[in-house]
Order: sequence, then C-alpha cells, then structure tokens
Amino acid sequence: KAGKSSIPWGINIGKNSDCPIEKAPENYIRSIEILHPLADYLVLNISCPNIENLRELHRRDRLSTFLTRILNFMDAGKIRKPLFIKISPDIRDGDMKNVVVEAERRGLGIIASNTTTNAALSEKFGIIGAFSGQPLDTAGDRVIKKIRRISKSLPLIASGGILSAESALRKLEIGAHLIQIYSGLIFEGPSFAKDLIRYIESARKAENEKDGRKNEKKQDRVDIGSGRQES
Repeated sequence: KAGKSSIPWGINIGKNSDCPIEKAPENYIRSIEILHPLADYLVLNISCPNIENLRELHRRDRLSTFLTRILNFMDAGKIRKPLFIKISPDIRDGDMKNVVVEAERRGLGIIASNTTTNAALSEKFGIIGAFSGQPLDTAGDRVIKKIRRISKSLPLIASGGILSAESALRKLEIGAHLIQIYSGLIFEGPSFAKDLIRYIESARKAENEKDGRKNEKKQDRVDIGSGRQES
C-alpha cells in the first residue's frame, strides 16, 4: 500500500487449513477480493502439502468447478489480472494433463512447482514432511518437460530447486518463461537474483555469438558453392 513498485508483485493465494475442500472457491475468492488491488498477478496455490486435501483440487472433477467459480467472480468484478495455478511436483500424469488443458483453455498460466512429499526422500532423510531446495531441481525439470509435451506455449514459471545459475538457465532452456527463487536466496543471499541475471545474459550472448559464427560459415559455404565472387 506504500506505493506502486517498479517490480511486479505476485500474490500467492491458498486455502485456510480450517476451510473444507468443498468451500475452497469461497475461501480463495475472499482472498482475491481483498488482495487483488495490490497484485500484478495472482497465483492459485492448489498444491501446498501442509494443507490437508488441498491437492485434491488437481483432480478433474474438482478443478473445473473451482476455476469456473474463481473466473466468474473475477469477470463480474472486472478484475483483470494474470492468473497462475501452482501445482505439485508429485502430480499424477493424468491430473497434469487435465491442469494444463484447463489452464490453456481458460487463458491461465502454471507455476511448476511446489514442495514435494516424495516418499523416497522421507525414507532417505528420515523425515516425514515436505521437501524444498535441491531435491526439487530434477523433479522440477521433469514437470516442466511434461507440461511442454502437452502445450508448447502455455505461460510457465519455474519454481523449486533453483540453487545455481546453471539450474536457472536450464529451466528457461527446457520451457519456462520465468523463474522464481526461494531456497537460493537463503543459501546464496540477496545478490543471488542479480548473479542469475548476469549469468543468463552472458550465456545467451555467447550463444548468439556462436550462432552468428555458424551462420557466417554457412553463408561462406553457399557463396563458394554458387561460384559467386566477392569484390
């Protein structure tokens, strides 16, 4: 409320723990009603593992009704904000396809992904709960690739496990439009974002220069093959 920031603000909205899954739409709608004036884009978090049964909203029968209620409210209130769905890295393939198809049909985007409750990690570390940071890196790549096999153009933000510049660049190369960092800020500090930007810009500049040299060599071969002489 202090004033308009030059940095885009995304507001992540989830269901309250004491709200039954059947009343989830009303719970999200109330949050949107309060928070939308402060947001540049909104996120429907349907994947937080700390809220019981929330991930049921990935299911086809629940998701369609849920999104219809949310979008009808936003349309009626003339709330024009980009809307993203934050999904679980543990999502089943059938639910993944359903979420992507629903999002694309309704003009929404996806954030991939939230923390994981992978049983193998619980067994490995002897901890029951949700895991963030490094364990999400490979899982996040897998989810992004699956999404891109279903849709080539769906707006996609990569989130989870991005602890290095190499990981950030890889997420963009396999199909993400933007990235979000969480654990990376804790381990690398507030300068991490600028470090990522510098690395990505440098890598892309090097790739463009490499492509330029390839094109020059290709043109030279064409000129030689055609017998054209340069004056």
